[in-house]
Amino acid sequence: LRRVVLARTCRLKKRWDELLDKIIDDHATKSPWLVGGVHHQHDEQDQDRDLVDILLSLQHEYNLTRDNVKVILMV
Repeated sequence: LRRVVLARTCRLKKRWDELLDKIIDDHATKSPWLVGGVHHQHDEQDQDRDLVDILLSLQHEYNLTRDNVKVILMV
C-alpha cells in the first residue's frame, strides 16, 4: 500500500509540475509587457494581468526561481 501511495504521489507531482510549466510558459510567451524577462509598463495592458503575469515580473526583480513561482501558484 505504501508503494502504491508513493507512486501515485510521484505521478501527481509530475502532472502538477508539467501543468504549471505550461501555464508559466504560455504567459511568458504571450505577455507583450514582458520583453526579454524585463517588465515594461503599459497602463492599458496592466488591467489584463493576472497572478502569473505579476509573478513573472517579480521573478526577475527579486531573483525568484521558476520553482519559487510554482510554489507560490500552488499555495
